[in-house]
Amino acid sequence: TARIRGLELGMQQALTFLPDPLNGFGVSGNVTLIDSKFTFLTAAGPRVTGLFLQPDVTANASVYYQRGRFEGRVSYNYIGGFLETINDTIPNADQYWKGRHVYDASISWRFDNGLTVFAEGQNLSNAGRREVTGPGRTYLQESANYGRTFWIGLSASF
Repeated sequence: TARIRGLELGMQQALTFLPDPLNGFGVSGNVTLIDSKFTFLTAAGPRVTGLFLQPDVTANASVYYQRGRFEGRVSYNYIGGFLETINDTIPNADQYWKGRHVYDASISWRFDNGLTVFAEGQNLSNAGRREVTGPGRTYLQESANYGRTFWIGLSASF
């Protein structure tokens, strides 16, 4: 059996009430909160956990500036920890992903002829993935580093 309840809140606001040139700023964000209960049968008997592969909390926030041909954005993303692997016989051997925080940024300039030049950076905080197991989720099972990613490019629209 499973039960899931959730709440998602989101907002976006251009700060047009600010004086020129600050009136190009804006903010956006959302948060999702999940309350779940999942009962399943294992060789060791019934087990109750949160919903498999579902974080209890995810959140995003951005500050942007959009004025004329220029656009810039800095974003934050949080993905909460979640149950990844269920061990059929040993509950303390279940594997969980720890929550992680990621920051991204982008800038672009749009030309009159439909061309846009841009630069983006992802995972600027160099956040990696950590998988834990054991009593109290205290043992490191796996650690993966993704590094930062950068792009510079040109796009066209016709």
